[in-house]
Amino acid sequence: MALLERTDTLAPVREKIEADERLDLEDGLALMESDDVLALGELADHARRLRGGGDEVYFVQNLYLNQTNVCRVKCKFCAFAVTQRQPAAYTYTGEELVEDAMRQHELTGFTEIHMVGGESPHVDFDYYVDIVRRLHEALPDVHLKLFTASEIHHMTTLSGLTHEGVLRELRAAGLGSLPGGGACSGAIRRETSPDVPTPRADAGRKASRRGDGRTGN
Repeated sequence: MALLERTDTLAPVREKIEADERLDLEDGLALMESDDVLALGELADHARRLRGGGDEVYFVQNLYLNQTNVCRVKCKFCAFAVTQRQPAAYTYTGEELVEDAMRQHELTGFTEIHMVGGESPHVDFDYYVDIVRRLHEALPDVHLKLFTASEIHHMTTLSGLTHEGVLRELRAAGLGSLPGGGACSGAIRRETSPDVPTPRADAGRKASRRGDGRTGN
């Protein structure tokens, strides 16, 4: 009976999925609060199949890198960022990142690199362009999904370029796409990251219009 009750709480969500209707806040809360993993998985699979999916499911094997943990932003939820003076601080050069990526590629044969990091005030825009170029030249067949929308905006401050200008330079160096983080709504950003200005969400929209499509994290 307990299982049936948990499943029934998701019935309104199922009805919307079958009617191809957009889910709202209450639906999202119902999904988040459900502990019925099997029912959630069945709903997700059902939604996928209604959109033309079949029995084949594909995954990307990627390598996750961080170029630096030094960050000037003080997000309340972050346990990653440090200042330049803290003992745990690191900032890897393009050469070091390539060396690590090449070693990992020999072991796993990944097809994508996902790399994000802190907004360090101690590097310039050329640092980011160099990282992208070196990784692309070393692994030309690997898709480079690098830098959050927040980092892209940080690069406009470092370079004096517009969002489009930054994306153009990175794309020319080998950038494939941006991950989906770093572009939350203004209300959430003001609460969790008061040092992060509104224009950063715009970087994600600019990337989408340019074709540097943001994917999921």
